[in-house]
Amino acid sequence: MRSLIALLLIFLFVFPLVSLAATVPIKSVLRLTLNELPTQDRFACYLEFHDYEQNAIFIKFDFTKVKNLIYEAILDETIPKELKKLQDMCLENNRDYWDEMLLENRDEIPELSIKHLFFAVTYNSTTKGCINDIIILDWEIDQAFKHSYSKIYLNSYARFSRLRWVRETVKSITGKDYVYDADTCPAFLSAVRDIGKCGTSGFNFYDTNPKYGAGIDNLCSEFVSWYYYNEGTTFGKKDFKDIRSATTIINLFARVDRKYEYNNITQQFEHLLTKEEYQPQPGDYLWRTNQGHAMIIAGWNEETNIAAVINGPWPVTLRTVEIQKDEVSSDKEYCIGRMNEIVKSKNGKQAYSTRTR
Repeated sequence: MRSLIALLLIFLFVFPLVSLAATVPIKSVLRLTLNELPTQDRFACYLEFHDYEQNAIFIKFDFTKVKNLIYEAILDETIPKELKKLQDMCLENNRDYWDEMLLENRDEIPELSIKHLFFAVTYNSTTKGCINDIIILDWEIDQAFKHSYSKIYLNSYARFSRLRWVRETVKSITGKDYVYDADTCPAFLSAVRDIGKCGTSGFNFYDTNPKYGAGIDNLCSEFVSWYYYNEGTTFGKKDFKDIRSATTIINLFARVDRKYEYNNITQQFEHLLTKEEYQPQPGDYLWRTNQGHAMIIAGWNEETNIAAVINGPWPVTLRTVEIQKDEVSSDKEYCIGRMNEIVKSKNGKQAYSTRTR
């Protein structure tokens, strides 16, 4: 009996504490800009999230008028029941819920003509350089709830919004305005589509390697290698499956002569043998030796030696990495695994598939 009581105490007290220590949303804002005034100033809508098996999570947002035609709902610790639903989507094997998002009227609101929708999530991550306030959707949707139980599918709007948020945030970090288009590394664009999502899925019925794998160890390497494997690479696609080491990834690049080490004297990434200099491009692999960390380059400023990277999976967000500062002030060292092809321009300088303005 005593052992049973002890076991119950573990489940009741220890696990909630572990949950609180994990990276989860602590605030969320859903804002609607309408084309015309509704018949009431207070109403409720639901964000609906589906996983691959079409299980659903419904999160209720209670709206109040904040300005003319602008209505806002905030989830935080004052609404623990609904906030917990959002936080539960960050638990292991719940990652797939983030992949399909809808706005739903469940017969609780008047007819609405929605001009613009804004959805942002704030995480409690303490990882240095990571951005915790993430805009997932910020777009003109021009759709209406015309009858009871109607739905608006949000994935396409969120995809456009994430790409714009990444571009604007990378510019604020690096000072460069990147043009992400059809020439951009597919693995990078795939990671951008996951911005704001959080957690892992070690198994589903459709793929034995769905999203990064199970457990909490070495997930940064699984996070990066999953996109290289799933979206394809110019070399060794199958080798990027089931990676569980950041070092393993850089070794794959070294094997095909695509590894560049940062030289804090010349302040350039250089090929170890040829000494060829390389300017990192979106989609390239950034490897940090200290405590072994894997990231994806989103932007690079060769004058300040500051990189904007995609970091994940708790959460998938942008992060500032001060390469030169880290190398000279700590035992951190950095290498690039080159995903992008080098094309020589007419003047003999390097050119890349990703453009900047």
